[in-house]
Amino acid sequence: MHGLIHIILKDLVVSKFGEEKWAAIGAKLGLAESGDGPILEEKQYPDETTVAGIATTAEVLGVSFEDGECASQAYRGRRQESGFEDDTLSRTS
Repeated sequence: MHGLIHIILKDLVVSKFGEEKWAAIGAKLGLAESGDGPILEEKQYPDETTVAGIATTAEVLGVSFEDGECASQAYRGRRQESGFEDDTLSRTS
């Protein structure tokens, strides 16, 4: 999956739950020493990496991402801010 998903996930966690929760998620994913840089690049990642990040986030926050509405809204908003059309990978500008 594309790293933009990871970036949006971090933005969502930090804005709704704070930096401390993001740090706890990173620690649980083994990113404490390297920081979160390795997963916040806009490149392709194995699906397992993204799924593990989302599952760990849900676990640390004590929430369920099954309905996905909050994450979906954050994703759509970030894509539009980045100049992408809603359902394509084409930039609008």
